[in-house]
Amino acid sequence: MRLTQSAATLILAVVGLDEAHGGDLKHVPVAELKSAYLACTSDKLPAPLPRAAIMWCSVVYEELKEKAFEGDYEKLLAWSRAQATVATR
Repeated sequence: MRLTQSAATLILAVVGLDEAHGGDLKHVPVAELKSAYLACTSDKLPAPLPRAAIMWCSVVYEELKEKAFEGDYEKLLAWSRAQATVATR
């Protein structure tokens, strides 16, 4: 599968996030994880996403859920929906 520019940019951003923090997302600040998560859920990304992008987004999702939302999917979902609402204003 050929990567689109937006998918390639997403992968590089998330991989760069990982590398910038010593290969461990546990050291990534919540604000950076939130930005990466929002990039992963952007409706501007191609569907289907390449496997590498899906993998990195999944890792970001899990780390964000644990760090910022006490492991609670519902809290992350509520926050994510609120961000979508803010973005459309």
